[in-house]
Amino acid sequence: MAAALRSASRRAVWVPLAALLLAGLLVLLLGPVAWWATPAKNLQGKDKADVRNDTRQTLLAAVGGLVVLTGAAFTARTFYLSRRGQFTDRYTKAIAQLASDRLTERLGGIYALEHLMTESDRDHNSVVEVLAAFVREHSSRSAQSPGPQWGQSALSTAQPPGGTSEERYLPMSKPP
Repeated sequence: MAAALRSASRRAVWVPLAALLLAGLLVLLLGPVAWWATPAKNLQGKDKADVRNDTRQTLLAAVGGLVVLTGAAFTARTFYLSRRGQFTDRYTKAIAQLASDRLTERLGGIYALEHLMTESDRDHNSVVEVLAAFVREHSSRSAQSPGPQWGQSALSTAQPPGGTSEERYLPMSKPP
């Protein structure tokens, strides 16, 4: 509650100050700066006023262009951060699926990681490392499992050729 109050009081101070600063810059731009930038030494009357107005229009157009470019830069940065956040969320969910006890969820996690790996060259290596660690962990589990228990046949505990079903479906061999 105290943090929200401080944030609101900061906004209450900064917004009027920013508006005052913007108004001051606009007055300077349309007044002394336009006066200084106008090449009207030999002109008189209406011609001099027209040239000054043209200079003011040019300066306002330049400021408007800068505002648009600044807005575009902030929009691009927000878009980039949003995409990275979505990627991180999808990565976290895929890792959670990979840690599941159910085979279908693990396969879904593997395929989700494959999609993430193909989407992002930057994160390709970390996804491959996660999948490799998953394979190492699960292959060491199957190597440590004892043979058939009393009353089981050897066929009921045998693994299909190519390792476990997760290992057969791993998309690691595909190029990025």
